[in-house]
Order: sequence, then structure tokens, then C-alpha cells
Amino acid sequence: MNLRVILVLLLIVPFFAQAQKEPIKGMNECKLVHDKKTNREYFKDLEYEAELPDGFNVLEFVKANFRLPKKKYNPKEKISFAYIVEKDGVVSFLKLLTLTTDKEIEDEAKRITGLMPKWLAARCGKDYVASMHDISFSVDWMHETLSR
Repeated sequence: MNLRVILVLLLIVPFFAQAQKEPIKGMNECKLVHDKKTNREYFKDLEYEAELPDGFNVLEFVKANFRLPKKKYNPKEKISFAYIVEKDGVVSFLKLLTLTTDKEIEDEAKRITGLMPKWLAARCGKDYVASMHDISFSVDWMHETLSR
């Protein structure tokens, strides 16, 4: 190779390599959230959201696996809970989001999140980070599911 070409490449390549490391404006603005109730941390406003495994549908999974306790519930009552997809993709329960505190529902939500397969974790830049997600459904939806 010609000496000029080598010199030009030596000058240009580091410039492009450096330019690629700079974040795109508006990206990498992930925000760390501290949940005071649970003392857990997770990120929001992510560059890349956590992704479900191929073919996995959270609602269908809950429909097939959630065991409604044998109490009498108002059919219109909503069951909502939050879970975290950890930076290694493991899913863990965070907290109930419903207004009423029901230990049996909370225990079932913990059980169901523990059964979920690993996800592809969210990313902030090149780093995998924990992210929060939630699910909400009504008691009558569960009864409809159970009666099938």
C-alpha cells in the first residue's frame, strides 16, 4: 500500500471511531427511579424497552396461569400489579397497584411473575438495566377465562 494511503487512514479511522461512541442527542436519557414502598430501583424512559421472548404473550400467560383466590370479589374489581424485568432478564414481582391490599392476590402475583420466562432486558445505551412493567385485568375477565 502506498504510504500516503496509510497515513490518511491512520488520521481518519480514529476520527470515525470516536464519532460513533458519542450518543445520539435525545438518546440515553434513561431515568433511574427509586420506589420508596419497595426500596427497589429501575429505569424508565429507556432507549430500548425490555422485549418478550418470541411468541410470549403476557396476558395469555396470566389468563392460563393466574389462580384467583376462592374469595368473593366484585366482578368489576381490577387486579393490577407491577413487575421488574431485571438486567439479566429475570422477572420479579414489584408491588400491587390496586387500591385494596389483598395478601392472597399479592402472593399469586408473586407466583405468576416467578413463572414467567426470561426476557431480553431493557437497555440504556449499551448497558442492560432493570425496567418496570405492569399488568391490569378485571375479576370478571378471570371468571370468563375460568368458565371456558
